[in-house]
Amino acid sequence: MMNTQPVAALPSQRLLPGRKCATLSFCHYLNASVRALAPLALRGLCRSTPPYDAISATAHQRLMDLGIPAETFYGVCDVGELSRNAEAALTTLTALSSRQRVKTLLLSNPQLLCVPLGVWLDFLTAYGMSRQDFFGLLGTYPELFSRGSLFNAGNVMAYLQSLGLRPRDVLASIIRRHPEVLLQDVQCGLEPAVEFLRLHLGLDARNVRDFLCRCPEVLTRDAASDLAPRLELLCGVGLEVGAARKLLFHDASLLTGDLEPTLQLRLHFLTSDCDLSPDQALQVLRSCPDLMSFKVANLRRKWCFLKERMSGGNEQVLEYPQFLTKNLLLQIGPRFAYATERLGLHLSSGSGRSGPCAEGTHALQAASSHDSASSSHPSMTPFNLCALLDGDDLHFLERAWAAAECSAGPYGVPSWEVDITGGEAKEARGEACVDQARDLLPGVPGVRDADALLADFQQFRSRWLEREGARWTGLRSVGITGSW
Repeated sequence: MMNTQPVAALPSQRLLPGRKCATLSFCHYLNASVRALAPLALRGLCRSTPPYDAISATAHQRLMDLGIPAETFYGVCDVGELSRNAEAALTTLTALSSRQRVKTLLLSNPQLLCVPLGVWLDFLTAYGMSRQDFFGLLGTYPELFSRGSLFNAGNVMAYLQSLGLRPRDVLASIIRRHPEVLLQDVQCGLEPAVEFLRLHLGLDARNVRDFLCRCPEVLTRDAASDLAPRLELLCGVGLEVGAARKLLFHDASLLTGDLEPTLQLRLHFLTSDCDLSPDQALQVLRSCPDLMSFKVANLRRKWCFLKERMSGGNEQVLEYPQFLTKNLLLQIGPRFAYATERLGLHLSSGSGRSGPCAEGTHALQAASSHDSASSSHPSMTPFNLCALLDGDDLHFLERAWAAAECSAGPYGVPSWEVDITGGEAKEARGEACVDQARDLLPGVPGVRDADALLADFQQFRSRWLEREGARWTGLRSVGITGSW
């Protein structure tokens, strides 16, 4: 006969024989007929409330010691998982860190008590992960343990090692930075991503390993719907396939970030700030794809320097787009100041596309080009950006001093002489400057000490950084690293 006693009249709990103060939810008193008639909310409560022995007495006591009520874990996972793993998980956690940190972790991620943490700990420490890093991983990416499986994680580790990655490389470069890689399916996720790197970017085995260590996030991207369209987008704006491949390899963030907005921002900078037409902007981007790797703020600082300090404009950008990818603090600023203040050279406004950026005196337009620019700079020799910025410091000094030698004379007298011993600039006549160039210029007969010339330029650059660096970067203290 059906029990028609009202639900509210039923006792909420009773003492169980053989147990002291052991409580039982009133849902366990409802027989099948009553449960069928109970309200929906009450039936949901009956399903979510675990039996009294879901957590063992030992685990219950440890939770009490931590100050965490056992009810915190009811309904967060399968009752069976909680019953099997709670005690062992608490043992593992309390052995890894302090009680307060364990309490904070479990209150934030109660599902961890349903996971075989001891087995995960053994698995990851076998690959070199420290116990401290393991505990940190529990807090930063608990989904790995609540959603992942040891079987899948083992397959991922084996596949990555089959690519030639050492276990410590997998751990340090991939798992610590993107632990979600261990959740990926090898056949449907990892293999297509690696095939994209091999076939579409043309990377060999060594470069694939290098790329994965630099950008492990690519392993979490879908090759067909996410990676391949990025290469197509770059080729669609006119970049050659080889240039697009090289760009994506050297700037891996373009494969994982928002590529289309990045492209639009660079083109907008070229059309709005540099006042180029849309076709000219695309031409600059095709000539120098590396522009995509620089932030707009970085590009804008260099453009302002070109316009305000070097009295240049978009003609120079069209002539030498690589200018915007050079380092403002280490190359553009110090070299320009050295060429103009020490050697009496000035920026050429003519196009330098008719010939290559050659070494020596032909790269810096010397006395033969003086007449064309003498109207605006009657005492200075013109030079182009390519000659100023291509190559290392030694090549720049070679070209600059060669130009100074050619410009010596009544119409092109360099204004400064380099004092190698003291590193200070002194006014001198052009003939004395030429004699010094013959003694110090690399590659010129009579060269004696290129190191002294380099040392002098480095001192000049240090003084320039102290004087001008903060102005052009907006920082109070300026170092020499980065891509300013």
